[in-house]
Amino acid sequence: MNTATESVCPKGWTLPSKKQIDNIGGASPGSTTYITSFSPVLGGGQRNGTLYDEARAGVWWTSETYNNTLRYILRYNGDNLYNSYNRREDGYYIRCVSEEKTVTDLTYLQDMTGGIVNNRIGRH
Repeated sequence: MNTATESVCPKGWTLPSKKQIDNIGGASPGSTTYITSFSPVLGGGQRNGTLYDEARAGVWWTSETYNNTLRYILRYNGDNLYNSYNRREDGYYIRCVSEEKTVTDLTYLQDMTGGIVNNRIGRH
């Protein structure tokens, strides 16, 4: 589990994985269902200290790298969400997602949530 000192996200939250953005941007290109649930904004990005694509695109980082110089991203062009990758030194948005937990992730009973209970019951 991430702690606030290990991540830009608060404890219990993380940047989305490549698999998670595949489910958002890759499951159904052009699907308004995914766009509505993600609520993307067109805020552009930053490259070499300069803003670009303002009001034309929105880009969010993932937790996974593509290679030594590129990182996976989720991009919105005003019509569609899609997955890609971009330079790691560019400046983009982050959106933290709640970490999925199972019973084996728990240390204390107080950490039990309804979601964990429902996931456990659903497996039987």
